[in-house]
Amino acid sequence: MLIYSLRIFLVGIGHLLRGRFPPADTVDQTRRAWPHLCDQNLHLNNASYLTLMDYGRVAWVVRAGLAGALLRRQVSVVAVGVGVTYRRELRWWSRFRLQTRLCAHDDRWFYIEQCFVDSRGRPAAHAWVRMVVRDRSGRRALADVLRDAGNPVEPQAPGPELAAWIEAADATVARMKPVEPPDESV
Repeated sequence: MLIYSLRIFLVGIGHLLRGRFPPADTVDQTRRAWPHLCDQNLHLNNASYLTLMDYGRVAWVVRAGLAGALLRRQVSVVAVGVGVTYRRELRWWSRFRLQTRLCAHDDRWFYIEQCFVDSRGRPAAHAWVRMVVRDRSGRRALADVLRDAGNPVEPQAPGPELAAWIEAADATVARMKPVEPPDESV
């Protein structure tokens, strides 16, 4: 946990020093599949993909101009859904790129697309991430928070692939029912 928190901090500081960019731009990070990120098959394991995606989203949040609001604890940015599709393995020691970009947002959610690209330029994995911005009073629209931070963003509707993923994610959430406690009267 300490190493993860330190790494998040370092990624944030590194991208803070690079300055803001328009929220629709892509954060492109070059990474390596270090042995400690790999499994017994000598390729990047599932948990490592998710951790690396966290680093990519932190970089995007900072570069989009949300760092000040986060540091002042005015807002928090939370991932509420992730869908990952793996196409090809990333072997240990191999270099790859992680591309992170905003692909849609509305008054409730915003959606980040994250793509892993191997050293030959081929897609290795693709993810959609549903996110929310919250403050003390509840949910806030990303566009409002970015406007307040001085980095406005134009509205973006989801494309057809993202719309299909959103529909599937919504159906999954609808199936998630509270678990009833066991009947202890027996």
